[in-house]
Amino acid sequence: KQLFLHEQDLLSALYKDLGKSEFEGFETELGMVYGELKETLRHLKKWMKPKQVATPRMHFLSKGKIVPRPLGVVLVIAPWNYPIQLSLIPLIGAIAAGNCVTLKCSEFAPHSAKALVQVLQSAFPEEYVCVVEGDATVSAELTNQRYDHIFFTGSTQVGRKIMQAAANNL
Repeated sequence: KQLFLHEQDLLSALYKDLGKSEFEGFETELGMVYGELKETLRHLKKWMKPKQVATPRMHFLSKGKIVPRPLGVVLVIAPWNYPIQLSLIPLIGAIAAGNCVTLKCSEFAPHSAKALVQVLQSAFPEEYVCVVEGDATVSAELTNQRYDHIFFTGSTQVGRKIMQAAANNL
C-alpha cells in the first residue's frame, strides 16, 4: 500500500537522479516491483508449506520433510542505475522468506534513497527493515558486520571487496 501511496515521489526521484521519464521509471523499476509483489503474494502460502521428501532406505519407517526457515538478517546493497528496483525486489524476497533486512541505498541516487527511506519507514518497523544512507565507507562498515546473506549488484571489483569482508564474518 505504501508503494502505491508514494509512487509519484519514487518516479519523481528517478527523474531527478537518472533523468528517467515517468514511463521509463515505471517500466524499468516500479512495474517490475509490482510484478514481483504480485508473484510473491500469489505463491507465498505454497512456498511456506513443508515438503515431503523421500528418506534413506535404512530409515524405511520414517518420514522426511523440508521445512522452510528464515536465514536471519539480510544486507541489500543497492546500485545507482536501478535504485528502486534493485532495492525493493531483493527486499520482497527476503521479507517473504521471514528475514530482517538492512538496505543500503546508493549514494549516487540520493533522491531515490530519500524516497525509499520515506516509503520503507512508513511500511516497516526499523527492527524488521532498516534503511541506511551513506557513501562507500558506510557500505564497507556494513559488510564488516555479520549478515546471513548479502545481495549486491554492481562492479566485480566492489563485489570482490564485499565478498572478502563477508567471508571474514562467516
